[in-house]
Amino acid sequence: MAYNQANGYGVSTTSEGGFKPHHTINYSGVITNMNKNEAGQAVTAQLNALADGTPVIFGTTTVTVVKDGLGAVGTGALAHVAGGLWSYLPTQAETDAAHLAFVFTNTLAGTQTPQMYTEINANVLKVSGDTASANNLRDTYNGTGYVNSVAPATQLQAGSGGGGSGSGGGGGGGATVAEVQAIIDGLNNLSAPEVKAEMVVALTGDFTVEPVSVPASNASIADKISYMFAFAANELKQTSSLQTLRNSGDTSNISTASVTTDGVTTTRGEHT
Repeated sequence: MAYNQANGYGVSTTSEGGFKPHHTINYSGVITNMNKNEAGQAVTAQLNALADGTPVIFGTTTVTVVKDGLGAVGTGALAHVAGGLWSYLPTQAETDAAHLAFVFTNTLAGTQTPQMYTEINANVLKVSGDTASANNLRDTYNGTGYVNSVAPATQLQAGSGGGGSGSGGGGGGGATVAEVQAIIDGLNNLSAPEVKAEMVVALTGDFTVEPVSVPASNASIADKISYMFAFAANELKQTSSLQTLRNSGDTSNISTASVTTDGVTTTRGEHT
């Protein structure tokens, strides 16, 4: 087994010039995967003449990029490095697949196809602002430690409180997560009779004043109910052209509406 390397990347080859699939190999011989959806990477292929096995250093060489089984002509940079070793730098989009194959083709050398599986680059310095969660991770960590040397609290740390004394935020003896959950459950644990009692208080203990005009369409339910009661209980005057809703003391108008008729149908307009 021989290894080729260019620009910090390479592929493994057999002594016959064939390629070991699935992995790239760097110059140190350590097996690595190509990073998924990331530019700045390279893959190489050794092209030898079909006739006599000599290195192919000229001629037209093309690369077809196969992503998860779907191929397209490569748009990255292709160049001859030395001694028949050709290097291809795929674009970021060309690395966005689980499995990659790069088909190097030269009429003098036939084809060579290094293949590899990709992996996500977990370096936090690579985290971009594509999503809110990515922004949060980027802002929390700086690649070498915690921002401002403060680590996010674990659930256990948040439940147990700080190491100080006293009660309240950060003090020792804080409630555990289970205790906080029990408090929340207790607040929400109302029985049916308790709910009924609260409704009775709301219906019998809250008082409203008589309206002085028609409530707006977005007014409160209480204001609208008050107006409906006034319309049903108060004096309602009507002439051939006007309907008037008076207040309970019959001292002023609450609202008026026009009245029209064509001899068959009588129409009352909106109260204003």
